[in-house]
Amino acid sequence: RRHTRSFHVTGVQTCALPICIPKEQKASIRLTKVDAEVAPGVAMTQFDLERVVAKVRAEIEAYRPGLFPPIGVAAPPGALRVKLLFTRFDEGSALIGLGQKHLDADVFLIDDRTGAEAGHYRIAKDSALGGIAGAVTSMGEVEKGFALSVADILKPKR
Repeated sequence: RRHTRSFHVTGVQTCALPICIPKEQKASIRLTKVDAEVAPGVAMTQFDLERVVAKVRAEIEAYRPGLFPPIGVAAPPGALRVKLLFTRFDEGSALIGLGQKHLDADVFLIDDRTGAEAGHYRIAKDSALGGIAGAVTSMGEVEKGFALSVADILKPKR
């Protein structure tokens, strides 16, 4: 059975589908790295990609310190890699009052040694406000919200 979570935070819509790692397993998760790629047809520069990946890693580290091994230390067996596949990146156009911004990605948790998929999530962050409100919402705010949503995936639910 698939569950949908949606909530609205300061004009930014968030969705994560499905929630598929049991909370007992989330408590013991260890990560190796965060990497990303862009789906065909998505206009996202390498600079944008690296910036969002850095934000995601920083939010994960802030949210759950110790998930990544220290530099030079091998990850334990069963450690997961976070792979982001960006399916939409739209910075909108503040010049003509269309401040609509979108950042969508599939988030995969993959066993780094076996390549087996441990979890698959879909996250969409939008600032779909037009006019002045949309024009003043920065893409950086949408990216930060996206990074927080990825970190939230790894939070054990009560």
